[in-house]
Amino acid sequence: MDPTISYWLHNEFVQSAMILVGSVLVAQIFHMFLVRWARKAAEKTATNVDDRIVRATTIPTYLLIISIGLYFSIKTLSYVNPYFSIIHKIFFVIFVLFVSTIIGRSLTILISQFVKIKKSMRGLLD
Repeated sequence: MDPTISYWLHNEFVQSAMILVGSVLVAQIFHMFLVRWARKAAEKTATNVDDRIVRATTIPTYLLIISIGLYFSIKTLSYVNPYFSIIHKIFFVIFVLFVSTIIGRSLTILISQFVKIKKSMRGLLD
C-alpha cells in the first residue's frame, strides 16, 4: 500500500471525518427510505395515522443517526480522552432527547387518533 494512503487511513482526524461522513450518508439513505418508501406505503392505508407518524419522526430520526455518528467520530479522537466522560454524558442526554421526541410524537398521534375514535363511538352510542 502506498505510504501516503496508509498515513491518511491511520490518521485519527481522517478516521473521525470518515465516520461522520458515513453517518451522514446513512442518515440520508434512511431519510430517502422514509420519504420515498414509507410515506408511499403509509399513504395506501385507510387511516392517516401512519402518515402522520412517519412525517413526525423523520427529522428526529435523521438527527439521531447523525448524532450517533458524531459521537463515534469524536470518540476516535485521542485528544478528547480526558473529557470523554463529560462528552459521553452530553451525548446520552442528546440521545434520550431524540428518542423521547420520537416516542412522544408517535404516542401523541396515536392517542389523538384513539380520542377521535372514542368520541365518534360515543356519538353513535348516544
